[in-house]
Amino acid sequence: MTSTGYSNWGRTCQDPFQCKGSSSVGENSFGCKCAAVGNTKSDCHVCDFNAGEYGQHCLRCRNDMYLNHTSNECQEKCNNVPGIIQYAVGSFGGECRTPFTCTRKKDSEGNKCKCAKGAGGNSCEVCDWGLDGSRCTRCGNSQYLWDDTCLTECPPGNGLKAVGDGKYGRECLHP
Repeated sequence: MTSTGYSNWGRTCQDPFQCKGSSSVGENSFGCKCAAVGNTKSDCHVCDFNAGEYGQHCLRCRNDMYLNHTSNECQEKCNNVPGIIQYAVGSFGGECRTPFTCTRKKDSEGNKCKCAKGAGGNSCEVCDWGLDGSRCTRCGNSQYLWDDTCLTECPPGNGLKAVGDGKYGRECLHP
């Protein structure tokens, strides 16, 4: 069983479940809160209430925090661990993880991901998340890749040539 509640009243024992926001996930929804330190509001948005625990197994963070997959806790930074990057697009879902490639909103393990707005925004189909942030490497929506960005046309005056005519993979290249 798992314990819900964190004050001196209203505590219950439940079968293990997942909490998202402030509600359990499933048919018989009820209120829940992910574990927090002291009397502060939790930076965890989605957590598992595992047997013998009370919601401290975080799966997704909020408030511009990063999920440490080793401890399943939210933290402000990824502590400059060699080979670990800070992945975040927005204020929810930040993670400390190894560099990866995001292709059509999935990484190589099938996890959801996004390309950063500065890396081609919504038209970026493939981006590399590395130690220097996100770089777009392939555009969609009939846009052209230039300088890690997806554009509707190549910038004038740079001697660039628009290459490609399909919906994907167009580029601005120097002839």
